[in-house]
Amino acid sequence: MSTTSIPKVGADPGRISARCGADPMGNRIVALTPSSREVSWSLTHEALWPVVERALRVGPLPLIGTHDWIDLGASDPRRVGAIYLAADQWALHLENHATAMIDAAAEVSAALDWSAQAQRQLEHERWIEANPWAVRRSA
Repeated sequence: MSTTSIPKVGADPGRISARCGADPMGNRIVALTPSSREVSWSLTHEALWPVVERALRVGPLPLIGTHDWIDLGASDPRRVGAIYLAADQWALHLENHATAMIDAAAEVSAALDWSAQAQRQLEHERWIEANPWAVRRSA
């Protein structure tokens, strides 16, 4: 997709998705590297919350993506405030998800008798060596 179809800052937000298609940035939006996978909600919140608070002084923030949010003018501080609030909530979601995955991995690891599992694997390998006819082969 050419860069001419990417909307300008301040363009009518209600019409952007129709002009851009599903992925105007060529799927370069999320770039995860080994050093950038850990998300800190507290640091994110600290950086984003002042903008959210300024927007809240103007009025309530509509949920990002709703018709109320789309209808906000490009210069309305609540529009940017809602975006920052969504980013803050997304960072919290990512941090909670990472914590849940770590906890689940620890539970799985603790639930298995690893020495018995290693013994079963060793017995299986020895049995396969003694019975080569039982080795699975693709057709």
